[in-house]
Amino acid sequence: MRGEARFDESQTAINVRRGDTFSVNLAGSPGATGIGWELVGSPKQLEFLGKSFEPDSDRWGAGGMERFGFRANTAGVETVNFELTCPFMPLPPAERKKHQVTVTIDA
Repeated sequence: MRGEARFDESQTAINVRRGDTFSVNLAGSPGATGIGWELVGSPKQLEFLGKSFEPDSDRWGAGGMERFGFRANTAGVETVNFELTCPFMPLPPAERKKHQVTVTIDA
């Protein structure tokens, strides 16, 4: 696989090659509710390229996909963690929604 690959939240284990760029896409609505996904920690074998939001429609407050871009820099296995957060209404740790993706990076 070369170039940009996109993985959705149904995928919890993915394979890429060193040098590939890819995104993990999680459904959210940060514009309307303030609730959005955040990357937890700093992956060691991946370069975080940034986060963007693509709405499902042009209506105000529309839901859509939060895209987290990465580049695979080193062969190995990396676990990437995400957490659904709301800055103005923090949830207790036991109530926070989490998503984990295991990335296998081939040389």
